[in-house]
Amino acid sequence: MEFIRAIVKKYSREYSRTLKSGRKKKYRTEQVQITVPKEDNIFKDDETVLIIPSKYLEEIENYSDKINILKEEKSKLEESNQKLKSTIEKNNSTIYNFENNMEKLKIINSSLEKKLDDSSNERKKLEKCLEKHVTKIEKKDTNNIENYKNSEHLNYLDKSSTLEKDSIIAILKDDQKNLKEENKDLKKDKKYLKEKVEFLDSYIQDLKNNLKNLEDSQKRELYNLQKDYERLNNRYENKEISLKEIEKSENYYKNLSKKLKEFILKSY
Repeated sequence: MEFIRAIVKKYSREYSRTLKSGRKKKYRTEQVQITVPKEDNIFKDDETVLIIPSKYLEEIENYSDKINILKEEKSKLEESNQKLKSTIEKNNSTIYNFENNMEKLKIINSSLEKKLDDSSNERKKLEKCLEKHVTKIEKKDTNNIENYKNSEHLNYLDKSSTLEKDSIIAILKDDQKNLKEENKDLKKDKKYLKEKVEFLDSYIQDLKNNLKNLEDSQKRELYNLQKDYERLNNRYENKEISLKEIEKSENYYKNLSKKLKEFILKSY
């Protein structure tokens, strides 16, 4: 295909004619003259040619290169979009797995809360048990005192009942010894129960702190993943818009090329 530069000039003239009615009517004619330099005159007489305004000339002369450039840009965009799409799918998969982990975490959380409730119930039982032991110690101490008070009355017993008196005193002494040992054991139990209650308090507090930290961490990670997804999705949408613009330009130049070819074929 050859492109020849030429100069277009327009000529117009006005003239009047008298109609049969005697009225004069004005007419205007226009002619277009195309001047081609002698050295560029490659045309034949009565040949049909395509005339293109100069504002489109550069565009048409370079349409083939532009189509190739657009195809290359389109290919790069499609490749970039494919990578973005793959990244978004992976991101979606990560979010999906993360949400599943969150569900599992909720189950674990529920299980831990149950343990907390069980620990709390056990603590209450231990506290009640501790109170009972303390009450028991106090009661036995009181009984012990009463027994010793009663033993004072033995001094007033008749001398004839000395054997019975000695027997009762021996029994009371044994009871006193047993009470002391039991009192000692109860104090140990009290200390052990108190330590266990304190341990349960600490264990419950640690569980609560761990649960809160884990939940906060999971929420932050999920928030970051969602933000990454939004950014990727926006980039993908912007590239899709650019791709459509390129396809639009590509179709424009293809249609222009098609029309030029059709014109050339019809001319011959």
